[in-house]
Amino acid sequence: MAELPIVFTELLQNATLEQKHAMLKALSEDLSSMEMKTPPPKCSTPTLDARSLVEHVSNLNIDDSLNSDIQEELHSLNLKKPGRGIKTKWLVPTNDLSNFNEILNNPLPIDEYPNISKLMKIVNDHSSSTGDMNSCLVTRYPSDRATLSLHCDNETYISQCSSICTVSLGAPRELEIVLNGKPMRKGKTDVTPDLVLPATDRTMNVMKPGAQSKMKHAVGANNQGKLEESSQVRFSLSFRKIIPLNPDYSLRPTPASATHTDKKSIVLIAGDSFAARLKADLLGKGKTEVRNIAIGGRKINQVQQDIEEFLSTNSDINVSKLFISIGANDIRYCEKGVHHLKSSLSTLMRTIRSKLPATKIWIQSIPPINPNGSKFLATNVIKMNALIYNMCSRYKIFYLNIFCAFLDRYGRLNSKLFMGYDPIKKHFDIHPNRKGMGVLARFYIFIIHSKWFNPQGY
Repeated sequence: MAELPIVFTELLQNATLEQKHAMLKALSEDLSSMEMKTPPPKCSTPTLDARSLVEHVSNLNIDDSLNSDIQEELHSLNLKKPGRGIKTKWLVPTNDLSNFNEILNNPLPIDEYPNISKLMKIVNDHSSSTGDMNSCLVTRYPSDRATLSLHCDNETYISQCSSICTVSLGAPRELEIVLNGKPMRKGKTDVTPDLVLPATDRTMNVMKPGAQSKMKHAVGANNQGKLEESSQVRFSLSFRKIIPLNPDYSLRPTPASATHTDKKSIVLIAGDSFAARLKADLLGKGKTEVRNIAIGGRKINQVQQDIEEFLSTNSDINVSKLFISIGANDIRYCEKGVHHLKSSLSTLMRTIRSKLPATKIWIQSIPPINPNGSKFLATNVIKMNALIYNMCSRYKIFYLNIFCAFLDRYGRLNSKLFMGYDPIKKHFDIHPNRKGMGVLARFYIFIIHSKWFNPQGY
């Protein structure tokens, strides 16, 4: 440590205690003021360049003959729509469309459109693409005022490791690129384009792998002057690589023997005691056959075995809708959370998705449970429901949220809907009473007898 100058040493030796305190206080204030005035070191953060995420290809070598043939196939899709709104249609690489109906809105086999398939080969062979596109999203812009709002194509069924190559045919437009993480302007998100690419006839814009997590894009109105009505139509052919719901699923067409047209359709219920108490005949209301194979005390892996056994012994039956109630028996004694159950849930969902690709599936949440003195059970119910919801989102399965229906107006467990204290077992019964089962049954009846979609969405 450096020694103090002699003048300071002499001052400290001859100063009183109060003078020493005053000197130290003044010295500390001087040091503080010096630190405040010292500017922080400048650090340079790399700026993201929008041009590193996209690329414009001005010449795809689409001759007049191929362009004319592609236009014929595009018009055969019948994408005309009243008004200025756009309309889309997916073309996918399989004749068995059950794997894509839930997410792609009734797609068509791309093999039935040879000229669009030929264009996809040109795109895959181009050096700017990753070369693995297998499907096409066709969008028709009916007028120069039709637009596509700011968005990103980050859906789970679209490969984020592949490029997205969009070919424009028809009226000219512009593709606007907006980078993520821009600062707010006047309290609103700044959506000023960082880059604008031309989207003119027979050109291609390529969004590179990983771009969807760093930017959004939009197609604005045509501001280059009024065009004749016949010249305002634009087709966008966005070539992408899509991933089936079941990663192990082959893209080969399904044999005719595997179709469900000649099979009897039923609604199947599986799971634990919450579902086992539902009466199948009352749920069906004499209109739909409902079979309930749920058994009290079942855990996740046992429920999976029950479903697999039912399907193997009833090959002549088509399960149109499947309801599953799981989790309550798995979390009862989990003192360290429920994360270890993720693997079992994943195996269950992957299995039923592969065996029932065309079936609409709902997994029911766990209702509020009387903890009966347990310090972790109530928390585990919340965590398990969150885990089920997240896994349902991953596997495109509907999440049936019944939890809130069993709460009172104060957000607590509604005791009027549950069994009371059991003097024999010396604890509260966790199951709903007759009134509570009526609440649960109404959820099932509504879904069974109507075209019902998950209100929480994906």
